Amino acid sequence: MATADGACLFGYGNSSAGPWNQYLCLRRDGGLDVGLGTQVSWTRDDDKCFGLSAIVARVWCSLVVHAALSSVQRADPGEVTLALVDTEGSVLGGFAEGWAEPFSGFRSEARQCREANVLLRIELEELPTPENAQDLAFRLGALIENAWGYAICRFIACTGPFEGMFDWRPMAC
Repeated sequence: MATADGACLFGYGNSSAGPWNQYLCLRRDGGLDVGLGTQVSWTRDDDKCFGLSAIVARVWCSLVVHAALSSVQRADPGEVTLALVDTEGSVLGGFAEGWAEPFSGFRSEARQCREANVLLRIELEELPTPENAQDLAFRLGALIENAWGYAICRFIACTGPFEGMFDWRPMAC
């Protein structure tokens, strides 16, 4: 779909929040806007949870799409900004195989985010290519972990067939 700002894809799946809940827009200025939507956060028994692996996977895919479609020179500087809203008191879940989910044991085991909203920003010397999009998505994943007080990358499986690799299979916690 063409919009005033650029070419957009929207409405992945059946979202109760409407078609613009999830979107990808390649802007006329070469930038990329992405709405990750309700597939990366949910509420369970009044507890909000953000799906780490789902966020990393969608960011990675978005960066690859941008690199493939963008007509902007690859040597241009840029930045990636990731905004997670309404994070205060929420937990991370949706981890790779081998990591305990937040609701699998006692509630106090999962650290809650102390920030009302999380804004992560990485300045880039050059725009991502399909070859380095994974590294950038993993850097953002590590920063997400930091926002919840962790210094581990639970989007990397520690057991099973994906051990040591990104695990795209996690479901909602």
